[in-house]
This record gives sequence, C-alpha cells and structure tokens, in this order.
Amino acid sequence: MKADSADLIISIGVVGASRIGKSSHINAHLGYRACKTSAVRETTLECTPFAYPGSPRLLIWDLPGYNTLNFERERYLATVPFNRLDFFLLLTDSIITDDLKWISKLISESGKKFHVVRTKIDDTIRESRDNSENPRHFNEERVLIDQRNNLRTDLRRLGLDDFHRIFLVNNKKPDTFDFAALRQSLTIDLPSEIVIEHMLKLERKFQEVMTMKDERTQTQQPSSCVIS
Repeated sequence: MKADSADLIISIGVVGASRIGKSSHINAHLGYRACKTSAVRETTLECTPFAYPGSPRLLIWDLPGYNTLNFERERYLATVPFNRLDFFLLLTDSIITDDLKWISKLISESGKKFHVVRTKIDDTIRESRDNSENPRHFNEERVLIDQRNNLRTDLRRLGLDDFHRIFLVNNKKPDTFDFAALRQSLTIDLPSEIVIEHMLKLERKFQEVMTMKDERTQTQQPSSCVIS
C-alpha cells in the first residue's frame, strides 16, 4: 500500500467557460506559454495534461470551455475524462451563470472536490478605483474582501457550497493576489489530502475483500451432524 500511494498521479482539471482565462491560468502555473490563448475565440479543442513544475506527481489539464458551439453539454461530457481527474479548478469571473452551476453540480455529484478561482480580479480592482469617489483613499484590500464574500454568497445562494476554497487571481501576474496561496494548495495541501483519501479507499476495499472471504469460508464449511 505504501508503494501504491507513492506512485499515485494526481490530475487537476481546469474548467470554465470559453475565454474565461483557462489556458492563461495554466500558463501562469507552468511559467511558460504552453497553451494558446485568445480573448475573442475558443482556442482549447482538446484535453491536454501538463506536468506541474516541481511536483512530479501532479498533472494540470487544459480542458475545452463548456457549452460552446464546439462543445455543447453532451459532447463536453463525452470529451472531458472526468473519471481520470481527481480535483478541479473552477474558473469564473464576476458573473455566475447557469453553466457554472451545471458544471459545479456535475463535479460534486461525481464525488470530486474543487476550488473556485476568480479570474481577472485586476480588472475589478481597476474598475473600482476608477469609480471611487476618493481615489487617493482607495482601499484595495476592502475590495478584495468584498469580492470574496460576494462570490461566496452568490455561490451558496445557488446551492454551490461544495467548493474547497476561493482564490482571487490575475493570470498575467501570478506573483500577485492569491496565486501563491493557490499554488501552495495544489502542490502541498492537495497531494496530502488525495493520498489520505486514496489510502482510506484501499483500506475500505481491503476490509470488503476480507469480509467477502470470511463469508465464503463460512458458507463452504461442512455442516456438522450428530450420529445417534
């Protein structure tokens, strides 16, 4: 069992709507431009895994956007290898859509867990500063707290309360906002959790096998008879 957990590969799927910044987000994790990006058209047409830098047991998957012209819901489900993915990063911006609710419910019903990653938070900060009545006293931290709380409230109002944590990121500058905390969660916290879950599953499977073996042994034992 120890060797089995040591060889465990953990696959993280990055999901979200088209042009939400999935490929840019993966590039930020990798530190180089592995995925094509575009702000005007869909670029990810295949499911592609990448080795996570410094974490040989982690794979991060670039997945197509859901419910697009190329990937309507049925084709999306047939294309994305949900059974091979252990954890998800659910990317969103300021708008909570029906598609977001659909995909999050799908992930939860599959027994998997996910982080919610709020992209383009720099645009929100910039817009809030521009609309501030007193830009000289603009409080960026207050905006971040409000954005996090508002997103959590909106998600829970829609019944989306199965997420692990919320991270606010700027894909163009991964050294800002919550990106470092997200990276730590994926490379340190998540592998420990997955390995523990994996070991518990192995233990349950072992117990089930032993129970079945005991039951077969009992049924195969000859019944004793009394000779008068």
